Amino acid sequence: MEDDRISIDSDYIPEPGYRPQMPKRPQKKPSLSQLMVTRSKSPLKLAELQAQPTTGVSMENVGQEENELDTDRIYNTLNHYGSYHDSSNDQSTIRTTPTLTVYSEDDDLANTLGEIISQRSTDLKDNFDHEEQQEKLKGAKQFFILSAAGKPIYSMSSDADHNDDDFVNYNGIIQTIVSSFLVSGSSLKSFVTESTRFTFLNQSPIILLAISKIGESESELMNQLDLLYSFLLSALSKPHIMRSFENKEGFDLRKHLGRADLSGLNLLTKEIIDFNPGLLVGALQSIKLKKSIRDKSRSIMLNKRSKNVLYGMLVAPGGKLINVLRPKSHTLHTTDLQILFSIVFNQAKNHSEDEELWLPICFSKFNPNGFLYAFVKFVDQVALILISADRNCFFELSETSKKIIEDFKKHQIMKQINESLHHGLSTIDIPAPLIYHFIYKSKKHLQYVMPTSTNVTTLQRYYLRLYSSIDRDAKISVSFIKWDNEGKDSNSSIAGLGWVSPNYEVYLITGSITKREVLVNSAKSIVNWCKRYQERLFVCEGAVF
Repeated sequence: MEDDRISIDSDYIPEPGYRPQMPKRPQKKPSLSQLMVTRSKSPLKLAELQAQPTTGVSMENVGQEENELDTDRIYNTLNHYGSYHDSSNDQSTIRTTPTLTVYSEDDDLANTLGEIISQRSTDLKDNFDHEEQQEKLKGAKQFFILSAAGKPIYSMSSDADHNDDDFVNYNGIIQTIVSSFLVSGSSLKSFVTESTRFTFLNQSPIILLAISKIGESESELMNQLDLLYSFLLSALSKPHIMRSFENKEGFDLRKHLGRADLSGLNLLTKEIIDFNPGLLVGALQSIKLKKSIRDKSRSIMLNKRSKNVLYGMLVAPGGKLINVLRPKSHTLHTTDLQILFSIVFNQAKNHSEDEELWLPICFSKFNPNGFLYAFVKFVDQVALILISADRNCFFELSETSKKIIEDFKKHQIMKQINESLHHGLSTIDIPAPLIYHFIYKSKKHLQYVMPTSTNVTTLQRYYLRLYSSIDRDAKISVSFIKWDNEGKDSNSSIAGLGWVSPNYEVYLITGSITKREVLVNSAKSIVNWCKRYQERLFVCEGAVF
């Protein structure tokens, strides 16, 4: 970077619910200081902006050789951790900085996994039926955000009129939780009554509560609450929230949340309910794309970058990462990017494709104390996002985007991307017979891929169970689960396997085979295939300057 100082707006607060798009370019170009009210008063060094290093979309480990581990030590580790992990003893931890440990398993190791993993059976009444699954999920989840004084801020069914019916229904529980934090200083984070888990995150003066009846662990719910809190910070910033409650504990924060913010929170909770695998595994979904096309788009973004562009992303609908532009020593956290992509595509619903958006946003994992600015331009439903710390560089970024898009079209980049999105990824592409669906996450790249032809919502319960059964403290953990189906076909069964190592995570579901040995070999095939084609599946390098 040419300058190691970045000015952020530590005092800027958008109007309630206001995520502005820029007006059409006037004949006489005005300064953006005429369009925005506040100015940055205290420039901060870039090094000061990151309170702690993050690894989201980090390419720093690319090219490093993977460490070889002693086979006997791996086998002993598997023998120690191979048994089924009871998720009821799960230790609650909010996902902060993903660890990118470079590690390599012996390719033959997978052949022994079927002998040491355990089998766990449970009864399910549903099959791969989307409507039936959605019906089961109705009323099975609820989220609340409130102040430390018990003042309602948001519930999952909130609207612009701030309907408080849900708060009234759960008032007794909510007031008890508030009292436990304020009066007794309770450190309790979660409790279970019958089949319902209540989990809460205390970010005083904000308290967040999740209620789940679908068997999620405390850790999973805590990560969901952290996501919602991060969204709240993205709209308001932490200093503004703290100042709002500084002299008035009963302050109604909903005064600063408008339709756009409620819509954004509703979209995030819907993604959680409908099961967005990226939110579960803490990674960004990527698309399968020819390496030459990804390299060319990276080269164009790098060569056409203007001096005030701090970050850049090319993102497909659904928040699928195509390419990234970033400084050499600085990255954005996965959670910040998930929220950014959600906001961008939520805004796109209300604007035409030829409009350019200008979004002030606080990246809370990067720095919760101020705002950066995102310029957004859509091309064939694909978003080009350019991020700057300079609030007055809209027109510079607009010109930069035109140059990038012009070169994309010249080299038929968009055509190739659209074809890739159309074809997607199928289990037919992978030599893993009879696998219905899978999720593969590369820990090095913090990205994941999965078949795009299947409605993953129907598989939510199975993937949640697989994910919860993994021992996160073990270097290598494997879990096999079989569900005996009592629904439409009482003779059918569903089986799943989860396999987590320091390099990758793979989860797979089948409705045809239930033998562990066959699933293990299928998992090995998926891992080997994804490693072989990783430069097509993931953003492995990105445009680094």
